[in-house]
Amino acid sequence: MDARELRDLVPVVEKLLRDVGAYLLGAQGNVKTEWKGEDDPVTEADRTAERMLRIGLLAILPAEFRGEESPWSMWSPNDLCWLVDPLDGTKAFIAREKGWSISVALLRGDTLLLGAVHVPLTKETYWAVRGGGAWRNDVRLNVSAVADGPSILVSPRLGPLPVGHTFVTYVGAAYKCCLVAEGRADAYYHYKKGRGVPHPWDLAAGALLVEEAGGRVSHLDGRPLCYNLKDPLYESFLLSNAHVHESLLAKLPPRKFKGK
Repeated sequence: MDARELRDLVPVVEKLLRDVGAYLLGAQGNVKTEWKGEDDPVTEADRTAERMLRIGLLAILPAEFRGEESPWSMWSPNDLCWLVDPLDGTKAFIAREKGWSISVALLRGDTLLLGAVHVPLTKETYWAVRGGGAWRNDVRLNVSAVADGPSILVSPRLGPLPVGHTFVTYVGAAYKCCLVAEGRADAYYHYKKGRGVPHPWDLAAGALLVEEAGGRVSHLDGRPLCYNLKDPLYESFLLSNAHVHESLLAKLPPRKFKGK
């Protein structure tokens, strides 16, 4: 699919995301919470939102479908696949805080083609198509121009970086990617396995946003980030404005890329 064909999908995907976002806003405060793990809540709203996305996206474009609340498996390198996080930042959603969103990506094999992150609280939709740039609603996005000196970073852990950096925290991984894509942060990284480790469905849409806004995405050993993985769990990654990428890679402890 070329950029024009992908761009034609954006309005209908946006409409679907707005509908799902309206459902989630209406469900806030009235859903039962369960726990998939020690620090990993899930609600019926997560599951309902994913069902809405599955039905809607497959009606827009039939393809493979993988979501956070669905069984995981790899798909063929030649197949199209919708990769979805129906509610990124469930803890923030439960607490009625900011930082949660809906994240949708379309891939062919391991190649990102389209990404969209919808923020229901602000009615903003961040979207990108390969070769067509990154946007917030109808505003073109560009990463920051910071090349040296103190950087604004987002991370769940302050990490081993020296003083001189400003750290800001937000809940959802998808929204953190949006901050880098629109130049409000210079980089977003994760360097240690443990609680809150993102998965492909958390990062896929946001990674395309960062790349199309002029940024760079990689593991901490410099290899490209993959999404069609046997084990969908990231130990390390860095998304940046590209200008600070190499200097941050030199400061962050590298972790071996696990591959597929």
